[in-house]
Amino acid sequence: MQSGLIDRPSSFLLAFHRARESFSIENQPMNYEEFLKTCDDPAGGVPSGLRPALAALWYERAGQWDRAHRIVQAEGDASAAWVHAYLHRREGDLGNARYWYARAGKPESRAPLEREWQEIVRSLLGDPA
Repeated sequence: MQSGLIDRPSSFLLAFHRARESFSIENQPMNYEEFLKTCDDPAGGVPSGLRPALAALWYERAGQWDRAHRIVQAEGDASAAWVHAYLHRREGDLGNARYWYARAGKPESRAPLEREWQEIVRSLLGDPA
């Protein structure tokens, strides 16, 4: 038996994990201002590598509420639930929004919709105001 096989990861495994970390959708390659610039030019398309919740907010901003809603419906994490709540609040379905705020573990927002959108984007990007 070759020594060190168990206690030392192979070069391949190290390279795989480094690549996975660098391309992870959890790594956000932009700040809030950069994200806004992409929203101002929707013809450029949704930026690659965005977490689904952020992609949904991008599509909502581009006027594609249904597409944004489909994205968050397909996800099960708290971030997607938060965006899901925001989307239902935006459409005026407050009962449904309340359900999704609870699923997200967030209080119901009473902020203007634009401010809530900004708060969610900043939070998901890890870029506080």
